[in-house]
Amino acid sequence: MVAEAILEESGIIPDLIDGLSTTAQAELSVSFGDVTIEDGTFLTPEEASVVPNVSIEAVSGSAAYYTLLTLDPDAPDPANPTRRSILHWLVTNIPADSADITLGDVVSAWRGPNPPTGTHRYVFLLYEQPAADPLQVPAPEGIANFSARDFSAEYELGEPIAVAYFTSAKQPSSNTVTVAQSVPELSTLVAAVQAAGLVDALANPTVPLTVFAPTNDAFAAALARLNFTAEELLGNTELLTDVLSYHVVPGAAAKAADLSDGLVLATLLQGANITVSIPAPGDVQLLSPGAPPSRVIQADVPAGDAVGSIIHVVDGVLVPEL
Repeated sequence: MVAEAILEESGIIPDLIDGLSTTAQAELSVSFGDVTIEDGTFLTPEEASVVPNVSIEAVSGSAAYYTLLTLDPDAPDPANPTRRSILHWLVTNIPADSADITLGDVVSAWRGPNPPTGTHRYVFLLYEQPAADPLQVPAPEGIANFSARDFSAEYELGEPIAVAYFTSAKQPSSNTVTVAQSVPELSTLVAAVQAAGLVDALANPTVPLTVFAPTNDAFAAALARLNFTAEELLGNTELLTDVLSYHVVPGAAAKAADLSDGLVLATLLQGANITVSIPAPGDVQLLSPGAPPSRVIQADVPAGDAVGSIIHVVDGVLVPEL
């Protein structure tokens, strides 16, 4: 059970409640899979999407039933919680003798976290029900602006006998740029994309892309062959944009299995194509007019949440006719 001092420090007191019950107490344990939440444990929305496991152990009190209420007091934005609070779960009439939440009445089914902005708190409030008879609680008309205080007052629940909470935040979507940023061997490519102003084009979540991503060593070899310095290439925006666009096939997320010998791929560079060569099984090469063949050294790297874009890491820089 979370101590009252922690509830004050986290703002749950006074955002949701005024304090803990002084007449009853219980130990409340909430877990998602192997993770038991403790004092604001951070979980991704995906990790907390399933109905949690709940364990209740009475310390003091004599209730026949419990009510469990879960709220997000930070919607839509912790800095401006105009929808305080969003109802995420409401289970009444949990038998106190077994403390088995699955035997309670689900008034409002579990809604996993979906915070649009900032880090939100998801607070489990456990109450003793005052009477020996089960409560009759209708399904709420809406889930926004649900007040724990008003609910408690309506059903004479008093203050909660135990509280637990976790935190969650919207996770950044992945795309070709964010994936490349996570791979040290592609740092030159990332710097080039940024210098050319192509980040938005390659990060568009609605357009499937196949990106052939040269390694740092590939860029170093190409610069030496073309007698360019890295500074000269990064400073020549027009040339840089042409070269990088030539490594992108728009409108398709082509996995290695989709690449066949002799396949011609139209690139983002207008009128410029790449030809696939497969001289031997498993040896996928890319042919371009201004460079030796480039080999795919790592295939099918996922790079796009919305459309499933694909990155193929290559050991050479593709060069169009310049």
